[in-house]
Amino acid sequence: MLKKGIPERKPALIGRGFDEANLLFGIRGQTLDSMTRDISLGLACFERICVNIMCPNTTQVEPDGNVISVFMDKIYPKYKDDQRVDILIQNTDFGVGD
Repeated sequence: MLKKGIPERKPALIGRGFDEANLLFGIRGQTLDSMTRDISLGLACFERICVNIMCPNTTQVEPDGNVISVFMDKIYPKYKDDQRVDILIQNTDFGVGD
């Protein structure tokens, strides 16, 4: 669904060329298990991860409030103080975006 220009599909191989992975959560179809697995995989293969919560934008992909609620209730508390995990809840949280 999301095409970012990296032809390799194996996270461990991608991690050889990058220090950080950027994960997008809040998309229809994601589950507690899939988001938890993505974070674990990201932390295993990269020095750091950045979790972005989907915000409305100009694309056809829309945020799923239910998925975002699951993230905020179940996952955010576990990782909010982890020094290897940056969490961008609003697209302006890091001083950028509209």
